[in-house]
Amino acid sequence: MYGSEIKFKINLLSESTEFLIDDFDCGNLYINDYLKSKALFSDDTKTYLIINKTKENFESEYKKVLGFFSLTCSAIKYSPNEGKTINNFPAIELKYFALDIKFQGLQYDSDLDDPFDPFNFSDVMFGEILKKCKYIKNNILGAKYLTLYSVPESVSFYKRQYMEDFNQYMESNNNKEIIDCVPMFMSLNEND
Repeated sequence: MYGSEIKFKINLLSESTEFLIDDFDCGNLYINDYLKSKALFSDDTKTYLIINKTKENFESEYKKVLGFFSLTCSAIKYSPNEGKTINNFPAIELKYFALDIKFQGLQYDSDLDDPFDPFNFSDVMFGEILKKCKYIKNNILGAKYLTLYSVPESVSFYKRQYMEDFNQYMESNNNKEIIDCVPMFMSLNEND
């Protein structure tokens, strides 16, 4: 199976789509728990489900959640003068992004089989997240950046997506949930 064979749609998590998440397992208990018990009721985030629309050859996975992502408003605190001046740049934070275990590392296409430069289903899903963020930025609220706090094992994935580490003038959040995570960002502006 290749990721290019999967048709999907992205729907906002709601009471009418909540039943779809029952079988979701990304391999991380904390993230699974967030999706199944907190995401629907969160005032901080809006969660989107990536739902399988492919029936043929994937009957057992039809209408199941392939993955999800949660977005929230944020800002990058930028202090180039040793803390004397702080600028806040509006951002959209990717709070969560996870694929079900069955779809993690799934190669996108047989023509793109390069072990040194992989192109996976997850890369396409990140592109969908970027499209959603740019839609929000252009139509709903202003934001200059996309930010996230990556678990260490996912940093190389996000760097492949052109995310960058915060620089020395940027202040990261200090929430206990992200204590071991790597703060990263990218511009949402086309000309940056």
